Amino acid sequence: MNARTLLLIATLASSTLVGCASDRHKTQKQAATEQWNAARANVLGSLAKDQYESGSLEKSRQSVEQAIALDPKRANLHVLAARIDVEQAKLESAQQRLAIAAELDPKDAEVDYLRGVVQQRWQRPELARAAYAEAVAKKPDDIAYLLAEA
Repeated sequence: MNARTLLLIATLASSTLVGCASDRHKTQKQAATEQWNAARANVLGSLAKDQYESGSLEKSRQSVEQAIALDPKRANLHVLAARIDVEQAKLESAQQRLAIAAELDPKDAEVDYLRGVVQQRWQRPELARAAYAEAVAKKPDDIAYLLAEA
């Protein structure tokens, strides 16, 4: 090989390595951003839960929406949003949020319980009972789920 070919190969190899390092840096930056967003979502989720429990539904809705925007893959945030929807009689929205939560965490019995609540509000007792039964099957020691099924 001549010197010109070796120089070309060396240049291509070094530019490839720089590109890989740049990609790695972007990945680390993205990971750090995701970690930061998850931490912020956790704080906002806790705030939203406290606001919900104190009866500040609109503030709770705002906080949980911000948390979901930061970390949309947390099922518990969608469940809390569904709870708020149920309290405000936004049953279609609650059902959509519960579908997302069920996809993210299929083992969460609270999702099935809330589905039962929605079905009961829609005057569909058989569908409500089936949803409550699923909640009991997932978490048989929870008295609220047992009572709802009964």
